[in-house]
Amino acid sequence: MSAYTTSGVELWTQTVPAATGLLGLEGRDVLAVLTEEGTVVGLDLETGGELFETPRPHDDFSDIHLAAGGDRLCIGTWSFVVCLDARGNVVFDRNLDSTVEDVSVLDDHVLATLKDGTIVGLDAESGERHWSNSASIRRLSPGGDSHVPALTDSGIAMVHAEGRLEQVDVDPGNRVVGTTDGELFTVTTGTSATVYRLGPSPSAQLEATVLTDSIDDQTPICVSVENTGETSAEGTVELETAQQIELDSRYAQLTLGPGESREIAYRVRELPSADRIECTLLVDGDELTSATITAGAQLTLSEAVDVAVEPERVVDGTVVVESTVENVSDVTIEAVKIGQQPVRRVEAGSSVTAEHEFSSTGATGRSRSNSPSGTRHTLSTAVSLSQTARLGWTSSEPIARLPVSTSPSGPRRRYQPAGSSMSNSPAG
Repeated sequence: MSAYTTSGVELWTQTVPAATGLLGLEGRDVLAVLTEEGTVVGLDLETGGELFETPRPHDDFSDIHLAAGGDRLCIGTWSFVVCLDARGNVVFDRNLDSTVEDVSVLDDHVLATLKDGTIVGLDAESGERHWSNSASIRRLSPGGDSHVPALTDSGIAMVHAEGRLEQVDVDPGNRVVGTTDGELFTVTTGTSATVYRLGPSPSAQLEATVLTDSIDDQTPICVSVENTGETSAEGTVELETAQQIELDSRYAQLTLGPGESREIAYRVRELPSADRIECTLLVDGDELTSATITAGAQLTLSEAVDVAVEPERVVDGTVVVESTVENVSDVTIEAVKIGQQPVRRVEAGSSVTAEHEFSSTGATGRSRSNSPSGTRHTLSTAVSLSQTARLGWTSSEPIARLPVSTSPSGPRRRYQPAGSSMSNSPAG
């Protein structure tokens, strides 16, 4: 046998007669080689020099399973599990009274799967049984520090030192082998091999918010998903609703780097009969967040708000008008503007008030007519909402107009509400 560097440079060549299997003991830089003659030969990984040769216990059994971890070489044969150290000395020799189908070394435990459908955890020093679990495990990875990948009847699982099995959502194969640090594992199927990186589940890294309060048949349900973890996260984001609602698609594929976020719009094709929708957002089947959304026909601006307009005062030819906008709907209204003054947001059931000024002469947005009592101006104050995803308003819409009469001569002016007359007199 020969050893090479990762760049292909030969390090050494050594002859071991009738070699049948080999494993490296990373903790001691030892390569353990099993032979058909029933011996275990230890070679120096750096030089290829022989360190020891020792008889293999139970060498009358030819069906052998090998595993290594740290400074331990584990051999499973028939119903026996044997552990050797880096010098070839037997640490323990344990009869488990059932056929051993595979072995592995996990931290300070030796794992063995048995024909009766159990997996046992043995102390790596004494061979004492610490735990056993019922598990349909077919193959084990040779070793690991924190967990060991295992091939089960239902797929791939990670076996932890305390005996807990954690299922991994990947396609099963014929064999699974993991790196010692547990970060990577390889699943082989026929002539192909797939390498996976084991990381936190997407639900542990992603945070989500449902942005939409209310929908109609033209409004999507919008959500925002952010990766708050330190590694990339990917998965299938699903919108699940308690009420029957027809969407273009309930699923969206998502890949986000650390700190990245994305908005997803779920298009509504048909609304449910219920006026409220219970929504749950999931990633790969795990819940991220939930919300209640109001459903119904599209509101008009006049249905959503009440507006009261009152003149306050006239100062130096300028009329000061106070407008109050009350949100009479059951959803928040955003991007509200009174005249040229933005007030942005009006919560359901609340109101906002703003003042604005109008010059009494020659400007757009007023009508003017002459009368014996002077010039009559009709001033228009518009309450508008920009286009939003919630209510679908697409343009500014004047709500109320206030007629104000003024006199063409003299600095003094009076005002009174629309529908009444106003006249100028010597008394002012």
